[in-house]
Formats: sequence, structure tokens, C-alpha cells
Amino acid sequence: MEHSNCPQPLLNHNTLVMQQVTGFMSNDFQILDDSGAAVGNVATTNDAGPRWLIGSRSFAVTEADGRFLMGVTDPMDFMRDTYELSDPYGNQFALIKKRFSMIGLRVEIQIGGGSTILLRGKPFGMEFVAEVGDVEIARATRRWAGLGRGMLGHSRYALDIRPDVTPLDRMGLIGGMIALDLIRHKASQNS
Repeated sequence: MEHSNCPQPLLNHNTLVMQQVTGFMSNDFQILDDSGAAVGNVATTNDAGPRWLIGSRSFAVTEADGRFLMGVTDPMDFMRDTYELSDPYGNQFALIKKRFSMIGLRVEIQIGGGSTILLRGKPFGMEFVAEVGDVEIARATRRWAGLGRGMLGHSRYALDIRPDVTPLDRMGLIGGMIALDLIRHKASQNS
């Protein structure tokens, strides 16, 4: 029996608001439900030194109570944007790859033994559609983060997920949103 003061598990929510809480050398997010209650966190798990010195970056996605849900790794790779998702035991279950596109941004999430999710949209507007085949399973839209957060470059966006999306695909979508923010951040640094 679930107590009313216990938050619902992160993967049970159909709307997730990802709000960046740090931005200088890390991409930490608080994950909220549609009422604004905290349901999870994304935290940078390795040192925030220069990329060329430390190599890969890694992140932990946790439930609001701190239970580890999955890891996201941004391995050091030249001229390619790839990200790896791993389960609580360290086993990789998905690979996220940026795909070349003349218009907008395309990212493919390959779930091992499962779906291939395509994210497409406009990177600086943070408006994305997630599809499996020709079926839309989720949509991400940028939300106003507030004047102070906006001036600090903090992102805030909502991810609306169809109720029938599997937990594994939901984890892929959350990892995809983290990867999209990292891709957007890299693009803004290079321009």
C-alpha cells in the first residue's frame, strides 16, 4: 500500500518537468511532476574538470528518495555525439546517437532488445517529438524557467509521455532529454 506522503515512482508519471539547477560545469536537473512536486534528480557524478583532461562525463538519474534509476555517460568521442544508458547494475541498455540532418536535430535512441526512438526537433527552441516508427510517443517543450534562472542559462522543459509507453522506453526518453541538453550546450559553446 502506497502512503500519500510517498512520491509516485519517477517512471509512473506521464508529464515530467526537467529543471536545470546548476549550469557552470555540470548539468544537474531536478525532475518535477506536473504539479511541481520533486520526483527525481539528475546529478553529475564525476569531476567537473576540462573535458580533454577528464574524458567522459557521467550522470546519475535517481528517484526523489535517492534510489538510483540509471546512469547516463557522455563518453569522450571526437566528431560524434553518442551517449550510453546503463541500469543500476552498470549494464548498458541503450545507446543514444546524434544523426546528421540538414534541418533541425535528429537523435536516435536504440534500446537493446526493444524500441528505436527517434527524437527530432529544433535544438535551441527545445521543442522535440519522440517517435517509434510513425507513432508519436512523447513531446518535449521548453518552459519559462524564470528571469533569474534564464539569465544564468538554466533550461526548463516538459516531457509529455503517452500513458502506454513502457518503463524501458521512458528511461530512454529521460536519457534522451539529458543528451539533447548536452548537445544544445555543446552547440552553444562552439558557436
